[in-house]
Amino acid sequence: MEVFRIVEYARATRKPEQIATLINEVAESVNATKDLTYEQHLATNQRCPLLVEQRCSVYGVRPTKCRNCHAQDVEGCRPSYEQPHDLAAPPSYPSEDAFTTDARRPSGPPDACA
Repeated sequence: MEVFRIVEYARATRKPEQIATLINEVAESVNATKDLTYEQHLATNQRCPLLVEQRCSVYGVRPTKCRNCHAQDVEGCRPSYEQPHDLAAPPSYPSEDAFTTDARRPSGPPDACA
């Protein structure tokens, strides 16, 4: 499981006092969200306890959920972050139609190159 890799990584890269701080931050995070519904949780901005100086401190072993989160730019993510209650996909994510339209295009060079 992912959590075991994160624990192993933290033990290998952090001092005991840093691990104690991490444990406290994770506990605070859990306590802040444990009574929320799924929808409330989605609509709540919460700092990740694994961020250190605005960077993922476990990047190499980050959870799959984090690995699958992609953004094309900060400005595309800003509306979603600033309005967390709006659960629509952020504008930085292409619509499903963009994927299906691209998939139906014939292969080969664009018309301009033909």
